[in-house]
Amino acid sequence: MKEGKTQTRVAIYTRVSTDDQSTKTQEHELRQYAKNRNWTVQRVYTDHGFSGASEKRPALDELLRDTRKRKFVGWRVTLKCRMRRRS
Repeated sequence: MKEGKTQTRVAIYTRVSTDDQSTKTQEHELRQYAKNRNWTVQRVYTDHGFSGASEKRPALDELLRDTRKRKFVGWRVTLKCRMRRRS
């Protein structure tokens, strides 16, 4: 990194709908994305067992609170297409 430049601090948010699913792949992809851009991952927020339709997601709520406190400059999520769920 060049002298005088500050590192971009970001957060990662991952979520799975059931407790038996893993967020490892999401986190790995997002960490790689950050690494490729020389960003520092400040924190990973994860919700296990929460539907995307759920309004109550504790980790997402905490992420949004921390965003307002400017604990980092940005955050990333992975989006998975759910078109195949339609019948």
